[in-house]
Amino acid sequence: MDWRSGFTDADFLDGRATMRKGEPLHCDVIGGASHWFSYQSPANAILTITTEGSDFDTVLAAYVGSGTDFASLQSVACQQQWR
Repeated sequence: MDWRSGFTDADFLDGRATMRKGEPLHCDVIGGASHWFSYQSPANAILTITTEGSDFDTVLAAYVGSGTDFASLQSVACQQQWR
């Protein structure tokens, strides 16, 4: 199963990313913008996500929870990559 199904690089590079009201500070970094998507694995497995190859500073965060609102999410991973 390709978790990126339905997503293209243009979906993430089109400049429409925003910071939503109540959104957590990913890696405690102030500012920036984000794209959100959800993924539920069909089996117990490892998921690898990377920003490798980006030509700008990146912050990547992963959360677990119901996703009904930002308060329902718990941060489980966070990575900053500064150029």
